Amino acid sequence: MNDALDRNPGVAAPGADPHVERTLAGWSAAVINFNGGSLACDTLASIKATWSPPAEILLVDDQSTDQSVAMVRARHPDVRIVPMPDHTGHPSAVRNAALRAARHGFVLLCDNDVHLAPDAVQHLMATMQSHADAAVCSAVVVYDDDPGSIQMRAHPLHFLCWSTALQERTLAEARARGGARDGIGCGIQLVAREQAAAAGLFDENLTLGWMDDADLHHRLNILGYRCLSVPEAVVVHRRVRSVSRIYGQIHNRWYVMLSHYQLRTLIVIAPALVMFELLLLGYVLLSGEAGSYVRALRDVVAKLPQIRELHRRVQGGRRVSDKQVLSAIDLGLPRHLMGRKGLVLLMRPLSLCLRWYWSIAGLIL
Repeated sequence: MNDALDRNPGVAAPGADPHVERTLAGWSAAVINFNGGSLACDTLASIKATWSPPAEILLVDDQSTDQSVAMVRARHPDVRIVPMPDHTGHPSAVRNAALRAARHGFVLLCDNDVHLAPDAVQHLMATMQSHADAAVCSAVVVYDDDPGSIQMRAHPLHFLCWSTALQERTLAEARARGGARDGIGCGIQLVAREQAAAAGLFDENLTLGWMDDADLHHRLNILGYRCLSVPEAVVVHRRVRSVSRIYGQIHNRWYVMLSHYQLRTLIVIAPALVMFELLLLGYVLLSGEAGSYVRALRDVVAKLPQIRELHRRVQGGRRVSDKQVLSAIDLGLPRHLMGRKGLVLLMRPLSLCLRWYWSIAGLIL
């Protein structure tokens, strides 16, 4: 096992070289599972049906209480089961266990309820091979009942550390724009293990909800690696009802800003950040989520010692400035809020103002 993979997650290693010689002779696939039921077996079957099946397949199980592990053992006896010692409830911890347990340099991390197109990994591999500085290549996720419509795609990170709106709504639109593009935050991803280890792996201080995968991608960008979204690599996901994840959104957002952003960036964006936070707080109060908001901020404050140490390490390994890795494209809304026309209309002028603000900030940063 590489020593780098045994470091504490969330710690950036200074001096990592983003330009490394690579070979794609073999790859591992790891399915992250908790109570996946028969869906996990279907996901594994789709992985086996890819253009060139992986050299090994792992099911990394977060102490499921259903029969999913037994089902996998019965239907896919060749799959290596990697059980977590205890239930974590943190995808970051399970992803890290997958990267540590994998035996090959490139690992496909996959949720337990998706179906991979037969050529999805082929496109991810080809993109990884053609970009020597790429550390992550992610798929485009579409709906099972509307496979032409995009449900999720890696995106640029807004300077307020908020999700950005989908730039394309359909696969046809994404492919018309052509080729892989830089973007973070999609859980179906082909990861270069050594580069992920150089960035400190996934941060297990982050909770389920938002940025729990994009945190590593953003850190990789800071170190000089690229994370690419590949529109030809398609993964089908069943349409599920979205739920509010206010706690995860607030907690992870502030954790990432305080631990990753340069100090001068935080100072320059402070006026816009205060304005946005007041608007967000207003929405939280109207939604009855004040308790989640307060708990999230309280827990971030409790982690300030770890945040300060992580900030020191991230800045020590930094190769790319915040100005180069942050953006000001349109803000996005969680899917469960897309039907609220008032919020949708508000986001348009707000995004325009923030785009103007970031253009001015760029003159200072």
